[in-house]
Amino acid sequence: MTSKYLAGLFILLTLSASLCSVAWAADSATSVVAVASNNVDSGLPPLPAAKIKLPPVPQKTVESASAVRIMHFNRDFNGGAHTDGGFNGGSPMVLALAAWQGNTAADARLLEQIRNGVISAKSSPTANGGYPAQHELQVTAALAVARMTPRVWNQFTPEEKAKIALVMKAELVGSAFTTSDASGGVPKPVAIDGDLNFNRGWNPNFREGMFGNLIATSVFFGGPAQANRILNAYDHDAFVAQLKAAGLTNTYKAFNWKADHPTSPAPDGPTIAAGIRNYRYEKQHLDDLMGLYYKLTTFTYGATVSAGLNGGKGFKDTGAGCLASGADKLPNKGKIGMLKELDSMDGGGPRSDMDYAYSGFITNLLNHLVLVVGGYWKPGPQADECLARLNIGIPDFFYKLEHGYYDYSKGHASKEVTDANHCVWSYQLTQSLWEDVVKPYHAAEKK
Repeated sequence: MTSKYLAGLFILLTLSASLCSVAWAADSATSVVAVASNNVDSGLPPLPAAKIKLPPVPQKTVESASAVRIMHFNRDFNGGAHTDGGFNGGSPMVLALAAWQGNTAADARLLEQIRNGVISAKSSPTANGGYPAQHELQVTAALAVARMTPRVWNQFTPEEKAKIALVMKAELVGSAFTTSDASGGVPKPVAIDGDLNFNRGWNPNFREGMFGNLIATSVFFGGPAQANRILNAYDHDAFVAQLKAAGLTNTYKAFNWKADHPTSPAPDGPTIAAGIRNYRYEKQHLDDLMGLYYKLTTFTYGATVSAGLNGGKGFKDTGAGCLASGADKLPNKGKIGMLKELDSMDGGGPRSDMDYAYSGFITNLLNHLVLVVGGYWKPGPQADECLARLNIGIPDFFYKLEHGYYDYSKGHASKEVTDANHCVWSYQLTQSLWEDVVKPYHAAEKK
């Protein structure tokens, strides 16, 4: 491999019909990963400076994550999430993070998730950039970490690496299109496959996934500069042909939606290219991942701590949208940092719902971990404010989960208490990622 590739600030992603050759180059802070039919360079981009050392993911958490069924993706799944694993609660990241830390017990299940649940013929993410993004972030975040784990990454064949790169490029393009000022900020934003039921300004379950995929894919490809190069050089027809040749059926269908459904509101190739070129979100470039995370976090954890709607009494006379017990001892009352979806709005009126709150918590945590592992977490005022809110909002969430909470959303009052025995979101996995890994890491960082 020549020094031209090692020093270059560009990215080239090509895929022939036989998938024999893929190469990409990272910026000056990284080394090159090149994949070719007869010449595989197993090097990975190193973390900036010294390797980040996070407290280890507990073995019991790894074992629990390994027992969770793998996620599959398909546009035809019921519910609009395009996955059968929306409730898996972050098991791919648990496995990816543990593997990155050297825990080989996580490898087999992580490889299975990626091979059978991400790059298989009928199970690749649709990457439409809309509502499904929050669930797809579970695997895009894991892939960003897996690429920084040579022991895992080098077990993939050249063809598998090519498919992974194509999926991540699709996620980058899809989420860039739906969040950019040029396309995502219009009065009626539309996803790559014509879906209209989303908006980049809606609740955290939308925002964190859509913008989170920009964070994950930027880290995967070597940084915002490389992500911008991919977006600016986007060739829709060539990319669709690559997806088809790779057998990434779901992704191909989404990106070819306009061609297959000419009367749908889906964008055509030139519209997608124009929407992502010179990417801007609220006039800002895609060059400050920490700043993007700060915007997400101050919104996701932007509510004032309370025992629920109507002063903890619940919405009107429904008795929902409030704690089932323990309201008198709720910590941090009146402080900013509660998850927004515990005091928000939706199409049915007020929303105070633990499941929706969790969807903001898990996606924000995934974005947080990608920044830390990738070396993009920047100590300073923004980091301090983010951590201050997390240290209020996350304990608040689990306090309410422990004491029980009556949900209210979409104009519906839930009469069933949301607690650890009721919910199927695998709360224990993500609680462990926070309490055993992220929180003690930052506590030590402050010393």
